[in-house]
Amino acid sequence: MIKTYIKLLFFLTFSIQNTFSQKSMGIEEAIKIGLKNNISLKINDAHIAKANAQTKAATSLPKTGVFIENEDLRPSDSRGILKMGISQAIDFPTVYGAKRQYATEQAKYAGMQRQLSEAELTRDIRHTYYQLWYLWDKKMRYLQLDTLYAALANAADLRQKTGESTGLERIAAQAQHGELKAQITQILRDIEVEQAELKLLMNYDFDIIPISSFLLKMDTPLSISSNFDSKNEVLHPLLALQKQQVTIAEAEKKLQKQQNLPDFSGRFFSQRLYGLDNPFNGFSVSLGVPLLSKGVKKTQVADLEIALQKQTLAQQNQTLSTLQLQAKMQLEKAKTALDFYEKTGLQQAQEIMDAATLAYKSGDISYADMAQYIAKAIALRMHYVDSLNDYNQAVIGLLFYYNL
Repeated sequence: MIKTYIKLLFFLTFSIQNTFSQKSMGIEEAIKIGLKNNISLKINDAHIAKANAQTKAATSLPKTGVFIENEDLRPSDSRGILKMGISQAIDFPTVYGAKRQYATEQAKYAGMQRQLSEAELTRDIRHTYYQLWYLWDKKMRYLQLDTLYAALANAADLRQKTGESTGLERIAAQAQHGELKAQITQILRDIEVEQAELKLLMNYDFDIIPISSFLLKMDTPLSISSNFDSKNEVLHPLLALQKQQVTIAEAEKKLQKQQNLPDFSGRFFSQRLYGLDNPFNGFSVSLGVPLLSKGVKKTQVADLEIALQKQTLAQQNQTLSTLQLQAKMQLEKAKTALDFYEKTGLQQAQEIMDAATLAYKSGDISYADMAQYIAKAIALRMHYVDSLNDYNQAVIGLLFYYNL
């Protein structure tokens, strides 16, 4: 009796702990939590903060120099004229505007990178959530079959005891039941893998339970289902990011051209700093002209970079169009298969299951015949779940490539 109480207490404790470590939620809530908690997005935020800080620092002046010199020594005057002062270099005024524009475009790129990361994270959470839901559905269906197979195994055992069948029928029933239990165990391990992946994406401590035991069909956005070929009004983050690369290259060329302009430097000194009665004061201004520098070559390099980024943009635009077309075709393919099971396959599977089970229990068919019918019905059901999962994953791909 004491052992029974201990086992019961252990079971209740485990059940309570398992319940508190799980949480049921829908896909939208999962995405919301992921967009808030994901560590990669927080790294993006750090890059954005850094880029904004660099924008503010882009127009800062070079360091101010402090000098001490004595250039007036001669044999008759070993003391010379000691001078102390400050020096400052300044770029051509338009350079600072070009620097700020270049840094601003880089900061925009960091922001666009986050938008792409958000789109990719949303896609990955959807994929993992629905994959988890798919496995959860298969688990529930296998558990239902486990009940059926247990009943069939008991029936086979009873038929052997009454002499209506040989022991071979009982052994076959028990073997199928054992195989099913092994498949359930494998699915449970797969669920653990998907749970870990989803928790990582969401940066979340609880195991996620889908909102229902059986997988539901995703809705296809009307903007896609009604017209796949309509032009997407919102630029996809992949293209927006590459387009910004072109803008950055153009800003870099502008900066390079501005840096080819003259710069200025000046200095001022005064002997008043150390208290002479008749001090020397003075200043100097110099103009830096890029006579021997290779500014023109650097501008040509900048032109080549712009051309390169524009070609990359054209390539990515073509690639995205292809991926959109492939995603559309994949969805249509998955929909064709799913339609069969929704309209015919599931109903046929249930009819086969009911008829075969009833015929076997009444003795009209042998266990081998019933096993073949049951296997066919199970295959139809599982193929339906597989097709539904393929359809949902196709929708998820379509949502990503159409930036929805």
